[in-house]
Amino acid sequence: MKRLICGVLAVLMLLTVCAGCGLKQKNDEPVDVEELRYNINDGNLVIEDGAQVIPAGHFKDFTEIVSVSIPDSIVEIGEGAFEGCSALVEVKLPKNITAIPVDLFADCTSLSSITIPETVTSIGDNSFKGCTKLATVVLHDNISTIGVRAFSGCSVLKNISLPSKLKTIGERAFYNCSYLEEVNIPETITSIPAYCFSGCSKLENVNIPNSVTEIGSSAFSNCKALENIVIPDSVLSIGSKVFASCIKLNDVKLPNKLTTLSAQSFFKCIALEEIIIPDSVKVIESGVFSGCKALVEIVVPDSVFVLNDKVFENCSNLVTVNISKNIETINDSSFSGCVSLEKISIPNPVTAIGKRAFSGCENLDTLFLPANVESVGEKAFFDCDNLTVVCESKELVDIVVDSGFEGTINNK
Repeated sequence: MKRLICGVLAVLMLLTVCAGCGLKQKNDEPVDVEELRYNINDGNLVIEDGAQVIPAGHFKDFTEIVSVSIPDSIVEIGEGAFEGCSALVEVKLPKNITAIPVDLFADCTSLSSITIPETVTSIGDNSFKGCTKLATVVLHDNISTIGVRAFSGCSVLKNISLPSKLKTIGERAFYNCSYLEEVNIPETITSIPAYCFSGCSKLENVNIPNSVTEIGSSAFSNCKALENIVIPDSVLSIGSKVFASCIKLNDVKLPNKLTTLSAQSFFKCIALEEIIIPDSVKVIESGVFSGCKALVEIVVPDSVFVLNDKVFENCSNLVTVNISKNIETINDSSFSGCVSLEKISIPNPVTAIGKRAFSGCENLDTLFLPANVESVGEKAFFDCDNLTVVCESKELVDIVVDSGFEGTINNK
């Protein structure tokens, strides 16, 4: 009797396993899974009419699928339903879905075009991430949300028309879309998030509307073809590295209500020859203009009271700087590597000069230090071979000597 029961259980277990395998059957015969019936014939996936839902991850990594036809009876598609279908070229989406879910076509590396139905209002995170052959995307005006990394890595996407009702764009939404040439931000957008267009190396034209109040960190970093940008006065905040390594950027208009230039905002913008810092700016953070080799002259307005470290580091063509009279500290490496710098005046309120502040300024011939200076950092004037330091007080002479300066020092 026990043997009979064991035999029956074994058969039942075998049937259960086989049934489970049938969920992913890939042949010409229709497969029925919870009312979802489909067949795959020569790479063409056809889902039969009648079903309403495609479950999450259902066709994930089906690498033999080339095309997909989804009937209009489908009203919902689960997350990652077609993720990793690397041979998928063509998709017809149903007209009744309202959302493109998370990861829907992520890493579908052969997908060449997509038309989003007019019923859709949101495009989920990572939905087209890594679709490296996606050249054409048609978005309708009903879309209000584009998620995080939605089109990240779509490296052949040249043009995209953002919907007029779009309210939210996720971080890195168009990250490394290296063929994207032009972006017109709609007037419904208030924030351009971090890394949104970073790595769009062929991006030449960006239009930012007056509705935008915030631009996130690295939003346009490594946009190597971008030559000019107008940031409207509505913008109150610009994140760090926002235009870092935009190597052709030579014309920038900053907003007149900006209070902070965030760290490395223009790091290695090697074509930037001049820029006007508005009188609203109070703080210039670390390395803002570091590596801007074409920058010749700059005025730091009197509104600025904080000038952080490395702000003008390696600006090798910088000749003249007018510093705010309200600065109290010349921070570490502020002008290090400015080999062309000939003239700079240290404001009276300055009490400290940081380490390597002027190291390598080989063309700087005279520098007057006011009596308020109480400390001079190590190697502050290292490799300033032609420099004569003029100290307003006798005590300051000893401070400069202690910093390691071996050049000429005069006491006024």
